[in-house]
Amino acid sequence: MKLVRRIASVLCYVGSGVLVATALAVTFLDVGAMVPGRNVPYWFKPMLAGTYLVLSAIAFLLGHFTAPSRNWLRDSGIILVTSAGMISFTGLSFFCIVVSGAADAYKAGVNWKVLGGDYPTGVVCIIVSGLLGVMMIRAGLSRKDADCSKASVDQATIRF
Repeated sequence: MKLVRRIASVLCYVGSGVLVATALAVTFLDVGAMVPGRNVPYWFKPMLAGTYLVLSAIAFLLGHFTAPSRNWLRDSGIILVTSAGMISFTGLSFFCIVVSGAADAYKAGVNWKVLGGDYPTGVVCIIVSGLLGVMMIRAGLSRKDADCSKASVDQATIRF
């Protein structure tokens, strides 16, 4: 039974990581260029990213409650750091492909500005997510009790 719980928690954590990565990828979208000729509301991108983050939190909580060891700080930090790393690699690869001109053959009918039009917002969100993840990992590993199943949430302290 413990193995099934561990597998279920890992699958929920992977799903949570994919949803966090999707929310980070949404921050690179240029909302103004999504629908040419129409004014897309300014709140569309935060709403879309927030929806993915809420779904990610649900998946994380399912994984947390099925996990045999319940160190939520460490686990959520790992999810944030890996998602930020994955999207930074993907964003850098996409940026290099578009800038180098290798995507010129595929430009027919594709609005490339939508996919990577807001680099500053995406980069800031990746940096914040990565730093927050590192702080959470450090806080989770520096706890006196390695297994936090009985520790209360207010005992957690984040140290810089």
